[in-house]
Amino acid sequence: MLRLAQPLELEEADPEESVTVAVAARRLGCDESTVRAMLNAGELEGFRVGKCKRGRGPGGVRIQSESIRLYKERHRIGAAPANDAGKRRRVVHTSGHTDAMRWLRSRGIVP
Repeated sequence: MLRLAQPLELEEADPEESVTVAVAARRLGCDESTVRAMLNAGELEGFRVGKCKRGRGPGGVRIQSESIRLYKERHRIGAAPANDAGKRRRVVHTSGHTDAMRWLRSRGIVP
């Protein structure tokens, strides 16, 4: 299900500070393996919980609810552009650039 232009203020407040991978996947509308990949890529913040088993670390994973909210905010449709995404780049005109533009204009390639 695709939800467009839903204000973030309308989302219910989360009383839990962290959630399981399954709950995070349900909130994001994706598979649990996708949530784990997002954790590994650093797109979501989480931590391990539980007892250590056979010399390994804890097996359970919890994801910060705030991290899910921030991820949704960063990836929402119609979001404000990033800091310099809307700015024009300043072009430094060297003599080579000027000669190339003159050549392109003479051929009618650039107006």
